[in-house]
Amino acid sequence: MFQFLSGTPDVNELQKTLAARDVEISDLQDQVKALLEADQRDFLNDNSDQLASIIKTKNEVIQSLQVQLQVPGKEGLAQAIDSAATSNAELHRLRDIVADLETRLKGQDLELRQVQDQRDVAQAAQFTLQQQQLAACPSSQPFLVVAVPGAPAVTEAGSALVD
Repeated sequence: MFQFLSGTPDVNELQKTLAARDVEISDLQDQVKALLEADQRDFLNDNSDQLASIIKTKNEVIQSLQVQLQVPGKEGLAQAIDSAATSNAELHRLRDIVADLETRLKGQDLELRQVQDQRDVAQAAQFTLQQQQLAACPSSQPFLVVAVPGAPAVTEAGSALVD
């Protein structure tokens, strides 16, 4: 919401408000960074569990094949070949799952980076606008006040404006 006021702006108050917004922006950036790190830890934990499961299954298959190959005759060899084919199919299925998870993670990471970039651009534009407003406000002309949701607008006498 934009409001036009007459009189001189309280530059000190505007600078204090700007400093408060800078602190808030910094806090939000820290929160986003912490959430990113937590998501990465969760992803790695999930994948390490899957990798451990795959290794365990692989070891079990190898042991099973060794036991089947020790059976005399062609029957043991046939069972070993059948088990190997089944294991190969399972391996392909698991690789497809891993590839899908990696693709989803990359997509989410890209989307998050785009949102962060858009936020940074918007913050820079807002900061530039505020700096221009501070520099261009002679005391005898009206000035533009940008009302930020959640923060009261302040008149030159220090009283809050009602939206």
